[in-house]
Amino acid sequence: MNQVDLVGDLVSLSEVRRDRSTGRTVGKAIIAVSRGVLGVDFVPVTLWGREVIDASKYLGEGSTVAVRGHIHTGLLAERGAMGVRRRRLVYVIGDRVSYLDIRPPRGGGRL
Repeated sequence: MNQVDLVGDLVSLSEVRRDRSTGRTVGKAIIAVSRGVLGVDFVPVTLWGREVIDASKYLGEGSTVAVRGHIHTGLLAERGAMGVRRRRLVYVIGDRVSYLDIRPPRGGGRL
């Protein structure tokens, strides 16, 4: 079973747009998740539909959220002076976002 639950602070919510192929709204967020004394992990999260629309209206940087979703992986090929370099991408597809501590976005929302 591929399921993940994260609790952390919203670092950024960017790239809220319509997907050309599906017509659905999609957005990318970064959640700062504490590892205790070991530091913080910055986890990229992709949100779809109602979840990203509501998040862009009500959440700002520093809002504490709980995200339930699943892990997704992929490869990114980058061309550079040294040839093609492949990087492994790991991110979370957020199925549900719960607002634990709301800090309104600056400017009243992004949509």
